[in-house]
Amino acid sequence: MTKASLRRLGETTRTVWGGAGFRHVGFPLTGAHATANCEACHVGGVFAGTPQDCADCHLDAYQATTDPDHVALNFPLRCDDCHSTSAWIPANFSHAGISDGCVDCHLPDYQSTTDPDHVAQNFPLDCESCHNTK
Repeated sequence: MTKASLRRLGETTRTVWGGAGFRHVGFPLTGAHATANCEACHVGGVFAGTPQDCADCHLDAYQATTDPDHVALNFPLRCDDCHSTSAWIPANFSHAGISDGCVDCHLPDYQSTTDPDHVAQNFPLDCESCHNTK
């Protein structure tokens, strides 16, 4: 692609690519996106219509995730609700609006807690009776 054709794209965020400059708009190249091979997103050198929703590229990772199981727990398909573009882990899940059902995600935590031992002492499975998300 020539410098002139890159200029015609009319983009606004300046990025350097192989010595030629172009402007990348609509999807800021931050974190791992900044180092990804251009062909990973622009398959066959096609720029127009490149998907911009997380799930368009990361649906396989979403569906394969089992800890926690994103599909079974009906997590949203917006990866950036919990993840950053720098790395998948650590993830930051907002518990805002969740007031019960903790054990649906946190049963392994309940079972592995030893101080005090929740299983041996037969603690209730409604985590919210002792814990909160604050």
